[in-house]
Amino acid sequence: MLLRHFFIGKQGQYFYGNDLIVSPVTSPFSNLTNYLTKKTWFVPPGDWIEENSHELMTGKEDGSTMMDRLYALDEIPVLVRAGSVITTLPSIIGDTIGVAGRQYTDLIHTIYPGASNGSSVLYEDDGISTNYHTNNQFAKTTTSYVRSSSDNDAMSVTISTTGTFPELPSTRSSTELRIVGGGLIQSISLNGKDMGIQYSRYGNDLNTWTYCRKEIATIVRLPSSSIAQTQTYAIQFVQGTNHLDTSNLKGMNTRGSKAKAALDLIRTTPGAHKSGYGQLDELALLGDTLARYAGSNVQKWMDAIGSKDEMLKNAILEVQGMKDTSARNNYVEGLLQ
Repeated sequence: MLLRHFFIGKQGQYFYGNDLIVSPVTSPFSNLTNYLTKKTWFVPPGDWIEENSHELMTGKEDGSTMMDRLYALDEIPVLVRAGSVITTLPSIIGDTIGVAGRQYTDLIHTIYPGASNGSSVLYEDDGISTNYHTNNQFAKTTTSYVRSSSDNDAMSVTISTTGTFPELPSTRSSTELRIVGGGLIQSISLNGKDMGIQYSRYGNDLNTWTYCRKEIATIVRLPSSSIAQTQTYAIQFVQGTNHLDTSNLKGMNTRGSKAKAALDLIRTTPGAHKSGYGQLDELALLGDTLARYAGSNVQKWMDAIGSKDEMLKNAILEVQGMKDTSARNNYVEGLLQ
């Protein structure tokens, strides 16, 4: 993938490619208030999605939009252009040495909401020689999608490769589609033929789909496919599930879990010692709730997404009701705000 880097204004931000903006935290966190660090974003014109939370940010056309956000120590601020497709390789712990010349047999295409269509181009060569320059030995794989203008619950994804070089694999062993904020899968057809794809609770097998509790995304694991043939996947979502408001849903889930973990350490989590769940517990388990209902109860899945804002509000009120002004509780409240 060809990348371009440049700084935006005076905010310590830079483009990573065309669709990602990274803004590393370069200021210390506050150890007197909430153990979080404040970051001021310059949001360029257009719609952007904050990767840690999946919150939608919109920059004004005149380029005057600035937004403040609080970040924890393990969070890297990244903005993703709404509607973009980001292609990556599977991340395998410990498998980081000697991979420059390894060919791409498995790919992950992450599709973000916010546009009716989008695409990305993946560049490949042998990773060793200069044959890409001297002999035009390289390949480009284009991944594009179109959301139906007449059916909110339908979209198509096309993957095609042009060019070649001797080391280019003839097949992709697996291809994963991650549809951020996507709905529940009803069916998928490949080049007009139904694939018979099935739901899997944990999504470990090929030709299955699942709902990821951490990424808050619909994940489809496609079977092996030929690089020489263009693949067009027609995805039909369960009616009404693909156009719900999922903005900030990932942030609520992730930070709810962090907040609960911080209070669990000192056994002061509100509701934890009573029958049933407390409000913070319910927020921390939101991702698990969605993953569980995805394959069993469509209405409860939709209801859980529809109640996310109320769930967050109740969790904040529950924590504030503890009347604890310690740094730990300030940290928890900061996470939830």
